Amino acid sequence: MISPATDVMSNHFSEALAASEKWLSGGVERWLRSLGDRSSKLYPRRLKALCEIAFLEYRAAQESSEPIRAALRPCLAALWQSGELLTLFRYNIIHANLFLPLCAATVAAIDTSAGACEDLQSLARLAARYRKERLPFRALDLLHGLYAVSGDEHFLRRVVDVAQYGCLGNIEYPHDVDLHDEYAITHTVFYVTDFGRREWPDSLASKEQVSAVLDILSARAERENNLDLIGEYALSRQMLGIRDGRFFREIDLLLRSGSDGYWSGPADLAEALRDVTCAEERAFFEHYHTTIVVREALSRYGGAL
Repeated sequence: MISPATDVMSNHFSEALAASEKWLSGGVERWLRSLGDRSSKLYPRRLKALCEIAFLEYRAAQESSEPIRAALRPCLAALWQSGELLTLFRYNIIHANLFLPLCAATVAAIDTSAGACEDLQSLARLAARYRKERLPFRALDLLHGLYAVSGDEHFLRRVVDVAQYGCLGNIEYPHDVDLHDEYAITHTVFYVTDFGRREWPDSLASKEQVSAVLDILSARAERENNLDLIGEYALSRQMLGIRDGRFFREIDLLLRSGSDGYWSGPADLAEALRDVTCAEERAFFEHYHTTIVVREALSRYGGAL
């Protein structure tokens, strides 16, 4: 269990964050600087990795990382200045949940022309009008992405409205929640609170109920040694302002589990990544998501030490 803050503990956090910063920035520079040919099987995987790392860094992180941003900026600039990003978005409105966060991060990262930004706003309006999501979880993805690009508070209000029909709507008991909806649960917390910037609303399940759900899920993830989910739960609790015994257990486990600058991704990813022939590139894709999530969870906690 984490004890009260000490210089030793603060140094431990600093070392873990510095090592992960180096691992992530190095991976971005090496594997995402060029996404390769669009026909390549690796292109969608690289694009998704760039989206997730950039969006967390520029739109979700409580503290920015200049080394990670320095690695991301050339990647984002190349996609934007070539027109490739907006072209991809224009012809793939169905995948707005990918392109909206990536565009939001890009606009935050680099200087963009007024004309191109107008094009982006037009595409966002098209996505808002024509892109429909049947699942509340995916609708939250879309609405928050529209808010991130447009800055229109209407979309954030809609996030809360739609969340009432999702996994953390009004529930009577924690076990009423489908416990296979792990990422739907955590991402609902992320979007509804705008990554901790807004209070959890009274119209949804209470904080105590959400915490109880996270307790059940966290115990299972610990048994399965799923650091990706444990990181998401620790991050969710902080966005809700919950720091209880289970939270400190999560932080302690995560702090002790990092190795060589990264935290290991879920075991089932290895099978999905068989098409990545380079072992070092495969390791990056296998571990980057867990690493950005755990890094953010530890950063938010360590910043208070």
